[in-house]
Amino acid sequence: MLGIRFGIEGGPKLHPTAYCGVTQRCVDNWRWGRKFPAIKIGRVTRFDLAEVDAWLESNRETPAA
Repeated sequence: MLGIRFGIEGGPKLHPTAYCGVTQRCVDNWRWGRKFPAIKIGRVTRFDLAEVDAWLESNRETPAA
């Protein structure tokens, strides 16, 4: 969990699990599968809030009618 947070270019510093409402394991699986937008800078992984919002919107499932 250390070094994993939102905050590109002075943006809000949130943990992606809190923002997306999922577990750390879920975010890790998305990230390792290269399904989740992230930037790795040395040992720190950063997430751009705008990119995560776009990713969440593009992967939204509509409820069955």
